[in-house]
Amino acid sequence: MQLRSTILSNDKPVLCADDFGLSARTSAGILQLVDRKKLSAVSVMTNLRPECEHLPELLQSSSCVSIGVHINLTVGPRAVPAHSQSLNEGHVGLFGAIWRSVGQTWDKKWLHAEIHRQLEIFEQWAGMTPDHIDGHQHVHAFPQVSSILLAVLKERYRGIQILIRDPAPEFHAGVANMHTGAAKQLLLKGLLAGFGRKIKNAGFLSNGSFGGYSGFSDTGSYWRELREAFEKTGAGGIIMCHPGQLDPLVAEFDTVIKPRSVELDVLLGEKVEDLIFHPERHSQSSRIVWPLELQA
Repeated sequence: MQLRSTILSNDKPVLCADDFGLSARTSAGILQLVDRKKLSAVSVMTNLRPECEHLPELLQSSSCVSIGVHINLTVGPRAVPAHSQSLNEGHVGLFGAIWRSVGQTWDKKWLHAEIHRQLEIFEQWAGMTPDHIDGHQHVHAFPQVSSILLAVLKERYRGIQILIRDPAPEFHAGVANMHTGAAKQLLLKGLLAGFGRKIKNAGFLSNGSFGGYSGFSDTGSYWRELREAFEKTGAGGIIMCHPGQLDPLVAEFDTVIKPRSVELDVLLGEKVEDLIFHPERHSQSSRIVWPLELQA
């Protein structure tokens, strides 16, 4: 079946919590928000398998939230051992991933197998195909990684409507606000250029705008950043967030420990449920029914 290229046409943004499965307390914080209908979507890390003990609870709420895979090539253990024994200790970190992507030096055979395995783990746990795909630190959209990801998705999910996050469709939300993670945004803007076109050519569903880039301050600025994201992320948009309960045990590999709890407190305290898109599942297919706009 030939897929038709579409973009979201939701009138309110999809608010997606990343990093479910990073730790038990991160997942528990996200579940608090799901229970209060303050999220549209949740993205699950599957390579940190022992930490995903809350997934059954998340699945109980799957009728009103999109559940997807957060492809991870930067943090924690590999789902598939690398060919080089020296690379088997874990993933390479953000700058290691950027270096490999810019230099086109990823082991393509391993990368293909790793992405397959992370998707396979999700399907085994959840008993369903993912509703959406994105990536930790946007690695799914990096050069070389993105081409292999889309090839894998066509192999596994041809004919299935899956939403793939484009982290830089036009960089609507946040680029004008240079205080909000500006250096990271400008770096990613160049690195991720053209990913939306790749999604379109592959025939998958994507978002038309994107927001949620943060300076990850642990002061009081998060609600201001989030309000700006809602104002600037237009129709068909996705806003990412990174809430979680405070968890010092993950300090070794998580650089935003305290900001997670700040985000959680803000999202619990503000009426974000009135500002976001609330997805529903088709009664027969059990797939999320996304509002769509067909693309030529």
